[in-house]
Amino acid sequence: MTLNDPGRACGEPASPPVAVPPGTHYKFRVSGHLGDRWAPWFGGLTLTHEADGTTSLVARVQDQAALHGLLCRIRDLRLTLISLEAVELPANSNTLRP
Repeated sequence: MTLNDPGRACGEPASPPVAVPPGTHYKFRVSGHLGDRWAPWFGGLTLTHEADGTTSLVARVQDQAALHGLLCRIRDLRLTLISLEAVELPANSNTLRP
């Protein structure tokens, strides 16, 4: 199967993995408030319940394979993905820059 093959399953490796810049963090926003108990299932990422009824999830991602793995988990929970963006965190912090 090719990389663009829509029949390729999540978790099926693409060759070779595409690297993202070291220390890249991504912020996923999903509809609804996801319970804190799901953080370990997502690899310990940070969950934030937003006032608009959405949940923000922030994670450090090693490469595109890891990014797609997180997207697969969001899909597997049947969550609605509202947005995905690369974000910058201050050094030695788990908090997004304003």
